[in-house]
Amino acid sequence: MVAIDEPIGGSTTAEAPKPRAFASSELVPCSACARVNPPTRASCLYCGAALEITELNEFSPAPDMEIEAPADGCIHVAIAPSQVEEATIEKLAGLLDRKLSDLQLLLAQPMGAPLLAVNSERQAQAAVEKLHEHGVATRVISDEQLAVQNTPVAVSALEIRDDAVVGMVGRSKPTVSFWDQIRLIVIGRLYFETKEIEQKRSRAQQVIDEREILTDEAVLDIYVRRDEVGWRIRANSFDFSCLGDKKQLTAFANFAALTALLRERATAAVLDDSYVRVRNALNTVWPAEPNARAKQRRRTAFGDFDSSVTSIDNELQFTRYSRLLSYLHEANSEGHAAQA
Repeated sequence: MVAIDEPIGGSTTAEAPKPRAFASSELVPCSACARVNPPTRASCLYCGAALEITELNEFSPAPDMEIEAPADGCIHVAIAPSQVEEATIEKLAGLLDRKLSDLQLLLAQPMGAPLLAVNSERQAQAAVEKLHEHGVATRVISDEQLAVQNTPVAVSALEIRDDAVVGMVGRSKPTVSFWDQIRLIVIGRLYFETKEIEQKRSRAQQVIDEREILTDEAVLDIYVRRDEVGWRIRANSFDFSCLGDKKQLTAFANFAALTALLRERATAAVLDDSYVRVRNALNTVWPAEPNARAKQRRRTAFGDFDSSVTSIDNELQFTRYSRLLSYLHEANSEGHAAQA
């Protein structure tokens, strides 16, 4: 069953954990700037340099500035589906500072799932060794391997043929894929949150008005053999005429009908609709970062006002998850072929 109707009332980001106090003897000095850092950090809070790996920081995620760094600066430790004892999962949840339910959910994903995003191969290898000690199979994958620097091909319409599907891409030449070449379809949802704050220009910075806008949109990625980028269909900007007499009045109903059509025709493809279920767990691996626009000044008869807009979305997170599933599916298929 396709999960495309989750309400958008919740926040798009994970709740920040409460800060923990450490004794001065536990603090870790930075070899680059000599300032001390909490022992749970993998990189210096002040200059960003990598810190010595300890028991407390070996599972620390990459800092926020590295999550949005160039593709070769973020390394992901993915876990393979594993039969791990409950006591071991509980211990790992404590080491990783994760909710037990989130870790159980990630371990249960049939193609695997991301567990950590770190900023150095050394830290990734340390985490892998620790996970292997607990019987958890892993794979280390970089943003470069996931090609996150390349945006998905935005398909605005499809032409359905008996042997193939044709993707319309703006004014570019249509792209053709044969049904038996489609190997993976990933379904998800994009969430957009915009906050607008208007303040009076004064020392007190009094807030005059505050607005929050939440929107969401169904999304679908299609991967064919030997293609790491994939097609992307967004429900709000797609022409569903390819459905013919099955086309309905709402984007919600049309998206469900399109998914069913693709599933019926692309019989060799795996359809994965896990994103909505694992999204909260992914927030601890790939937290979304707010994008603040420059303040705008507005002058009225009642005084001067500053207007600021902050937006946040999960599109990069979904792209990483979709590409990771594609990478793991391709790797697993090649492994099975080699064994055969």
